[in-house]
Amino acid sequence: HCSEGSLNRSKGFPTSECFHFGRLEPFIKTFGEGGGLVLKEAGRHLGEIINAFSNELHESFKAKAVETHLFFSPSGAKGVGATVESSEVFILQLEGCKKWKVEHSEKDYELKVGNILYIPRGLSHEACVSSVPSMHLSLGIRTFKYIDLLNLKSFLLSREESIFNSPLP
Repeated sequence: HCSEGSLNRSKGFPTSECFHFGRLEPFIKTFGEGGGLVLKEAGRHLGEIINAFSNELHESFKAKAVETHLFFSPSGAKGVGATVESSEVFILQLEGCKKWKVEHSEKDYELKVGNILYIPRGLSHEACVSSVPSMHLSLGIRTFKYIDLLNLKSFLLSREESIFNSPLP
């Protein structure tokens, strides 16, 4: 488990080692070998600007939570493969560029520094890095959905009525 203030290799990269900010050698070695790195909950580590943006999204979307992750990728790297998020996602390209494929879209999106891409909850997406290293910030917005109400109601029913905890015949 990574402690606060550490970098964690993203799922799909070679191992799950943690890199602490004071030790740059493993970070540089991994990056040089084509491995990408993720700084999870980046808002806690990177300060006021990201926190302010995150808080604004939290208020605007009436979100349960806003998760911020910072992704570092070496040139030519392919991300973790196609993924599907359970939240609304905004991608902010901070350095370099990345090409994104998004499910149900007929075109690819090439993000350059300062570009933002919105990926709706539940859509598969995949990123590829260009010939230069890349860094992007992912802001996942967990909103309340009708399914959340159904899940809560079924949980409450299961506590009130034992029949809901019985196996099916």
